[in-house]
Amino acid sequence: MGTEFSELATVASEYASEQMTEAHQKLFARRQRLNIVLAATIGLALLLMLVVTFTLRRNFNEYVAIKESSDKMISESEDRFRKIFDNEPQCVKLFDLDRKLLDMNSAGLAIIGAPNIEEVRGQSIYDLIQPKDRQFFIDSAHALAETENPDEVQSIEFDIESLDGNRRSMQSYQVPIPVDDSSNFTILAITYDVTEKKKSEQEYRELKDAMINAGRLNTVGELASNMAHELNQPLTSTVNFAYMLDSELDKVDSPNAKKLASLILTETMRASKIVEGLRRLVDKQPSVTAWEDVNDIVIKTLPLIQDDVRQLQIKVEQYLATDLPRVKCDKVQIQQVLYNLAKNAMDAFASCHESKKKLLVIETGLTTDKKHVELSIQDTAKGIPESHIEAIFSPFVSHNENGLGMGLAIAKSIAQAHSGILEVSSTIGKGTCFKLLLPLEASTELESKTQEAAV
Repeated sequence: MGTEFSELATVASEYASEQMTEAHQKLFARRQRLNIVLAATIGLALLLMLVVTFTLRRNFNEYVAIKESSDKMISESEDRFRKIFDNEPQCVKLFDLDRKLLDMNSAGLAIIGAPNIEEVRGQSIYDLIQPKDRQFFIDSAHALAETENPDEVQSIEFDIESLDGNRRSMQSYQVPIPVDDSSNFTILAITYDVTEKKKSEQEYRELKDAMINAGRLNTVGELASNMAHELNQPLTSTVNFAYMLDSELDKVDSPNAKKLASLILTETMRASKIVEGLRRLVDKQPSVTAWEDVNDIVIKTLPLIQDDVRQLQIKVEQYLATDLPRVKCDKVQIQQVLYNLAKNAMDAFASCHESKKKLLVIETGLTTDKKHVELSIQDTAKGIPESHIEAIFSPFVSHNENGLGMGLAIAKSIAQAHSGILEVSSTIGKGTCFKLLLPLEASTELESKTQEAAV
């Protein structure tokens, strides 16, 4: 019994050992499979990581290449823009709505007189614009920034004063540039210097006006010629009647009547000479010239302005040089110059305040080089503004509301026809001085020139 039990135990032990061995083998096999799966999984993961890493690196390299290419293109584009910007022959500038200058090319810097952009960057662009145009420029810039049309190009004209003090006329074409897709804007402008263009346009207008005035002068000349012809007959009759009156007065004892008749005759004959001279000037007939005493011309012209002198209460002073050489001239024409200058002074005094000192000084003498006889007429009226001096001798330019604007133009043309000079100097508040210079040496062209003097 014991032996059987022992054998049974041994069999059971062997069976259990076999089962244990088989279980261990199965567990080992399972572990082996798990290790294989784990190893495969890890290998696959590593492979996937390698693929991802390779892909990322390749993409990164492509990104870097694209970025470098893009940066190069942007840099080249900026270089091209900078070259275009800097080499554009017209002024190109960029400024913001706060009036600050952001950038400007070399052409623009030359216009405003700045040595380089750093001298003016950040400064107000509006400070260069003339006060009369400044607010208009500011309003135009804001209106451009507020426009709903992104393609709108604004054109404006304005004047500037550069840093070196030169004044220029400019024409600018401007477009708004949005900043960072926001509501803020900068203004890009291409500006042209149109100073010479404006000057040419002004010269054209002046030439056109001169041509119009020339036409008006021709019309006046024709009218004057007809009037001279018509006036000559009654003046001739008046002279004849004056002679007859003088003869009749010889029969009665009336010195005053004789004096008045003599004055009528003298003034009528003078008027007749003026009309005759007018006809010669208009019809281009030879002028009558002779060696004349300028002092005598002054003395005989002053009575013609005595009525104005008395009415305006003007004090007249004469300083006539002694032993003054004679000059060859048309006496009537020089008398006309003196009368026109004196009449111009009368008109100036008429617009003065009553308390203003009214003094008219007429003086003759020789110039320092002794080549001209000088006749000056100086008043103490209001004076002529400097801006009006250049145009004062132009036809149809008058600052007297009742004036035709021909008196000084005629005087100037007569002076030039005598190879002389008529010049003017004036000080506001102190008065005006006209000087007529007549050459002592008679010009060989005098007689042909005097007939060309404007009427």
